[in-house]
Amino acid sequence: MSLTDFPTVKPTENQIFIIALSIIIFIFFFTERKESDAQQIG
Repeated sequence: MSLTDFPTVKPTENQIFIIALSIIIFIFFFTERKESDAQQIG
């Protein structure tokens, strides 16, 4: 399924920015927690 199948559902730049920001924050916190766990083990 592609976005062209639903022309009415077209994400705006603001929605894309919010989604990308949430993904970046999730990856950032995930990597930070992995690094802190590795430091505690070491």
